[in-house]
Amino acid sequence: MQCDIQQITYSMKLFFTTILFILLGLGVNAQNYTRDAGFRFGGGFSLNYRQFTKENVAMELFVGYQERGLRIGGLKQQFTPAFERYSENFKLYYGYGVHTGFTYTNKHKLFNREYKYDWTFSPVFGMDGIVGLEYYFHEVPILVSADIRPYFEFSINRFFHVKPFNMSLSVKYRF
Repeated sequence: MQCDIQQITYSMKLFFTTILFILLGLGVNAQNYTRDAGFRFGGGFSLNYRQFTKENVAMELFVGYQERGLRIGGLKQQFTPAFERYSENFKLYYGYGVHTGFTYTNKHKLFNREYKYDWTFSPVFGMDGIVGLEYYFHEVPILVSADIRPYFEFSINRFFHVKPFNMSLSVKYRF
């Protein structure tokens, strides 16, 4: 008798746990997410947080390490469907933004001549553009993207710096 009660209790726990996970999974698939957060790898490393303000417009904040320095910035992004013939999960995005931060370098540039001095911190301020392709999975709240984010910036050390091919991959969690 004791063995039967334990077996019934175990079976009930297993049944309710399975039902709970199924219901949670349905909630994830059915929800229309408005936020995501994740990592960006490539031309540096950054943590990103994105909030959709409209169905196809989002604001993204990032903080990252790049070229021996810290960058904090924001981007406004516009989304449009891509490759709909193959899948509804692809989105093309493009946008613009600004960043600020600092670098730690011993390189100083003036009119394309590079000089090397003592290591110093230098504040930076710049503008960014972004173009990318994103794929989101319906089954799990994960999305992956590849993009190019060219930028230019002003600083004390380099005066004016342009990076036209800042390519990267991102992995984000939707919520």
